[in-house]
Amino acid sequence: MKTDIAAQRKSEAEAKALQGAPPTAKVSKMRRFVLDRDNDLTGTSGTGIVAEGVQFSNGSVVIHWLSQLEAVNVYANALVLETLHGHGGGTKVVWVDP
Repeated sequence: MKTDIAAQRKSEAEAKALQGAPPTAKVSKMRRFVLDRDNDLTGTSGTGIVAEGVQFSNGSVVIHWLSQLEAVNVYANALVLETLHGHGGGTKVVWVDP
């Protein structure tokens, strides 16, 4: 019982300390994109719109491949994505959101 009371007091003290503190949430700058591929070098993804993705506020990106494999990949940023999947300009990141 003592630990329950101590935990409750700790939670109340933490809540009180947060009152008046600036909000921690940032403004979302998330934006969507697609991968548009002119030439399929591997025969896996096809051509045209081959993946859909999102870039998060911190710059990291996630893509969902639209092939039969439906893989999902995470990358540190759009430059890494383009380096790995751009195929020398054969696949372009096309931004849906500004």
